[in-house]
Amino acid sequence: MRFRTELMVNKSPWSIRHKDAVILLGSCFADNIGHRLSQHKFNSLANPLGTTFNPVSLAKLIRRICANGKVSPDELQQANGLYFHHDFHTTWNHPDGNTLIQNLNEALSMTKSHIEKSKAVFITLGTAWVYKLRETQQIVSNCHKRPQALFDKIILTPENIDENLHQLINGLRGLNPTVNIVFTLSPVRHLKDGMEANQRSKAVLLNGIYQAMTSSNNVSYFPAYEIVMDDLRDYRFYQGELIHLNDQAINYLWQKFASAYFTDEILKLNDWIESINAFLNHRPYFKDEAWLSHKNKMAALAKSIGPLIQGGWPELE
Repeated sequence: MRFRTELMVNKSPWSIRHKDAVILLGSCFADNIGHRLSQHKFNSLANPLGTTFNPVSLAKLIRRICANGKVSPDELQQANGLYFHHDFHTTWNHPDGNTLIQNLNEALSMTKSHIEKSKAVFITLGTAWVYKLRETQQIVSNCHKRPQALFDKIILTPENIDENLHQLINGLRGLNPTVNIVFTLSPVRHLKDGMEANQRSKAVLLNGIYQAMTSSNNVSYFPAYEIVMDDLRDYRFYQGELIHLNDQAINYLWQKFASAYFTDEILKLNDWIESINAFLNHRPYFKDEAWLSHKNKMAALAKSIGPLIQGGWPELE
């Protein structure tokens, strides 16, 4: 008897090696997979500008990067003793405006540099619901916990999404003409919008992704949303608030991701890296001869694979 339908992910025509530059932008899935890539010593960068949930804000950030647009003092807002920028996540907020400007401009420069050399850009869209600042009529990336009365909440139309994904793709291609662009749809549920509104949002985003794929070359889709909704399909794969995925679900998505974008050689290398990480994360009661022998074995393995990976393990040198 079959009690679930496993989603088999197609093998990508191109693969990622540990030294290949990769950047992940967008919603929480970018952070989750980016963390796994970092753990496995890939040359990856996840959300260097902070978490961004909607396609309009993502396209706006890429347009700024393409134009070498620097953040200026007149763009900042201040509330509760902190300076912030509506196009960036709350994690950037700072009590000193000059420091915030410096940090944001450095992050923009770093992001541009990484995109220019990346083999692939993974873009995770989270929601089509956005907030428009009434004072300027501009869509913001983050409300920074300001009063709701300052904003109007709207859902992006298919035309809005098509236009901004087109700008996003063109901007990335302007920085790196050969980059592979992979879209994903976040399986994180935006329940504050309501069940029906969340599904409406996911549907319009998914339609926009497929429109982008049909009109652009080297644009593909990784089915993270479908893996969670149709393959795992169970609340036990969510955290207690039933919104974000738990480690078990993220690990399953990582396995599917690895099967799509890694060769057998890279998968074997990942196994060795996991062995070294497991040894370093273990805290022995006694550092006896057996432990020392195992440490020497792990150090030799780390040295042998060092030239193939990004970074290493200084504690084993």
